[in-house]
Amino acid sequence: MSHPHWVLSCKPGWSHFRTLCVLAVRIVSFRPITVTIVISNRPGLVDQVTAEVRRCLHEQVDQEASCIKRISILAVPIDQSDPDGAFSSAWQALRDEVPIARRLKDNLLVAAPVPSLVILDGFQLSWMRIIRAQGDGKAPPILQWMMGFSAGFVRMCGPADLGGRGDALRSLELRDCLEATKPCGRLVHIPGLPPMYDWEFFPWDQGAKSEIILAAEAQEADGLLTNSSIAYDGKECLDGISEWVARRGGRKTFHLGPMMPFRPGATRFSQSVIDAELASMPNSDGVRSLQFLDQVLENYGPRSLVYISFGTEQWPESLDQIQALLDTLAQRRIPFLLTYVSPAAQLPAGAQAQFSDLGLFVRYGPQQAILGHQATGWFLTHGGMNGTMEALSQGVPLIGWPFSVDQPVNIARLTRVLDVGFELMEVRSGVNGLQPVQFRNHKPCGTTASLEKELSEVFDAMVGEEGNMRRANAEKVRDDMARSWLEGGSARNEFEKFLDFWMKA
Repeated sequence: MSHPHWVLSCKPGWSHFRTLCVLAVRIVSFRPITVTIVISNRPGLVDQVTAEVRRCLHEQVDQEASCIKRISILAVPIDQSDPDGAFSSAWQALRDEVPIARRLKDNLLVAAPVPSLVILDGFQLSWMRIIRAQGDGKAPPILQWMMGFSAGFVRMCGPADLGGRGDALRSLELRDCLEATKPCGRLVHIPGLPPMYDWEFFPWDQGAKSEIILAAEAQEADGLLTNSSIAYDGKECLDGISEWVARRGGRKTFHLGPMMPFRPGATRFSQSVIDAELASMPNSDGVRSLQFLDQVLENYGPRSLVYISFGTEQWPESLDQIQALLDTLAQRRIPFLLTYVSPAAQLPAGAQAQFSDLGLFVRYGPQQAILGHQATGWFLTHGGMNGTMEALSQGVPLIGWPFSVDQPVNIARLTRVLDVGFELMEVRSGVNGLQPVQFRNHKPCGTTASLEKELSEVFDAMVGEEGNMRRANAEKVRDDMARSWLEGGSARNEFEKFLDFWMKA
């Protein structure tokens, strides 16, 4: 008897694939299921995903040899003139049980049974529709994989009664939607968050196209999986999501977070995880990072360094803001490690030489190794899910510098409810970004001088009682996250229910 065959995929970005790799490994380790991970064949991404799956298998699974036989990777060619055409052909081959996916065990082409379940992230609406179109009414169930914070998801995709704008996004064309959802100072009430003005969700002036795709897929999917957890999202918001999703045909939601490469109950990245991450780093960035962290630990002591990362896609538009950040750190002799992997990244002229005695600049940083190092005290972040969860898993508090999409809501939850960090207000810009913030009754100025003043206040608070309190809160979240995957924990129970439900469906 063949195993059920589940297909997993997500947006071709490393931050999206990292948690999907953990999910794939958990599935094959808990149940006799065959998994195919479908990847857009971007340079280096297939190798990254392959290495990450192997790393997760080695770290989390006792029966590694048995599980690795049931995971394969299918790389879909990229054709800019017809971006969905290659997937359409690949899906047809999967339906026809053609041996096209490469098995991790021996890199041989392998065929699998017709897929019985598909898991796509919220940016793959076109792939969802291709699967349905080819299915002639018999397509497998398709679940949306939501790997961000729950409050941000509710705001982008949820109904108006939960503080969301998804109904408006789904009902209008892009041009009309931007006008209909234009911020006007209305108070928004999202479960698990204090009230926020609608313009607070737009610290910068950026478009809503990605939100429209997310909202449409949330409506069309056959169910929802999230990387959310009671430990950081809270029961109120998770229950609200589950109730909303069930309104359409009783669809099921399962909250499976946190998806971290740990054994149940662990709170530290193992040495094998760190070694594997370092091996995946290009050039010498990984080794240089750890050598620098060791020097900081020796010269400045534990928890002294600020790690700065805006993720793989985001970067501040103003070089003056980056200069203000670096100058303020230097004035207080705070060591830092800054990564600049985003294609949009720019550094002030001469910055690396100017601050070489205090900071390290690397394009790619071994994030888990950095956050787990004794020298690291704070994480300055845009508020993306992966980095934030990795920081909290180590009890590292945060400094929030959000840009767009779900990031403003994520940072609001982390700083206004969980109280695990500070939120920078003076990084905001544009018509919406400079409107009043309800929580602190504060209207940002958005100038370099106002940012320098705010950074000075935050860095001073960071090393005092306020900082100690926020660190203690972050450590509590860390411990709650670790318990959630133990026998009887919330994530473990949800995961078992998810597997049982969809294996029987």
